[in-house]
Amino acid sequence: MNRYLTEMITTIARHGGDVVKFAGDALLVVFPIDTTGETTGGAFPDAKTAALQATSCAVALATNLHNWAAHKDEVTGETYTLSLHIGVGVGAGDAPGAGGTLTALHVGGVQGLWEFVLAGPPMVQVNAAEPLATSGEVCVSAEAWQLVKPHATGHAAPDDDDRGFIIIDTLTDTGVNTSMSLPSLKVNRDIATLMKRYVPDTVAPKLEAGIDTHIAELHMVSVLFINCQGVHLAAGPDSPLDVVSKDGKRIM
Repeated sequence: MNRYLTEMITTIARHGGDVVKFAGDALLVVFPIDTTGETTGGAFPDAKTAALQATSCAVALATNLHNWAAHKDEVTGETYTLSLHIGVGVGAGDAPGAGGTLTALHVGGVQGLWEFVLAGPPMVQVNAAEPLATSGEVCVSAEAWQLVKPHATGHAAPDDDDRGFIIIDTLTDTGVNTSMSLPSLKVNRDIATLMKRYVPDTVAPKLEAGIDTHIAELHMVSVLFINCQGVHLAAGPDSPLDVVSKDGKRIM
């Protein structure tokens, strides 16, 4: 899995994506947009450019890492493979067809631990698109499709219920940049202290001791999923950011 994720992260970085979250064997990636006209490193000037970079990255991952040979059993000779499926959404503001606003929150503070959370309509798009794609496929939302379809062919996702989700078949003439690199962060003691807030208690002591390999642990656990109705984590005209932050902190 480490080798597989390394391949994924390398491809994502070359396309200008920022891996902001690991959830088990899943990755959450953001391709930032800066529409101010003063584009900084690591951001794209408009939604179309970001959507093309993201979709191109997704197609590259689905193509190059589909049925990826992960392990060969020395006894049986059987090769075990890994694959992935990807959902793509877009968030370029609250104008009609723009996809909505992506809200990024640092919530928590309980026992000194914090969580980085993404919410809003773009996340709704991604969460709906990803399960519509089967192994080796890329599914884009209706909003993302409007931006990439001049450079792509695709077909309606099965079981879509006419929401406009599209499975990408081909992607050509995009002019995407595949040799990008994200700005690096110089980590000093103060930055490391802040970063520690986001590291699980079982992992932090090992990192502090200089152990950076085989730090995962296996535990027998029970997982409880709770649907918190009436909680709004997405900022918008009717949900000021301070209210959203308080909701997020209450959950933590």
